[in-house]
Amino acid sequence: MSWSIPETGTLGLVDNNDPYRPDILYSAAERATLVDGKRLQRVPETKFSAFGTYTMEVESGRIELSSAYSMTGDVCFDVACGILDRAQAWSRWDARVTWTSNDERLSIGAYANNILNEIGIRNMDDENVEAKLSADCHANFATDVWARSSLSNGAL
Repeated sequence: MSWSIPETGTLGLVDNNDPYRPDILYSAAERATLVDGKRLQRVPETKFSAFGTYTMEVESGRIELSSAYSMTGDVCFDVACGILDRAQAWSRWDARVTWTSNDERLSIGAYANNILNEIGIRNMDDENVEAKLSADCHANFATDVWARSSLSNGAL
């Protein structure tokens, strides 16, 4: 891509690799995409996130329930924002439950990331010969256990 001033005198962007306007058939002025008033590249028009934690005391310790949700609107990776240069809106929901003992020496947790199992494209790069995609991938579920020692050498 290169910046160009078409015959109209308006600043525009010329994509030399646009399959809909090949340079062999169209002049630079005909291939230029006007940039004035266009959406910012790689910035969604809408983005929303929410996070919450609920803690409840139980006889053996405490239980924490946490959840996070985020939504990202359509993202354009090029000023033209054509169908080949746009990632659709997507959302992600994560959740976690953790039990911690009264003395806080033992904690057991379980979590699920990307519960909705949506794949969202976060980046697209066509600077190199092959396009590179960066995405939030499939859902995953796991547990973790950790123990804390009061001994100075860290042993249990």
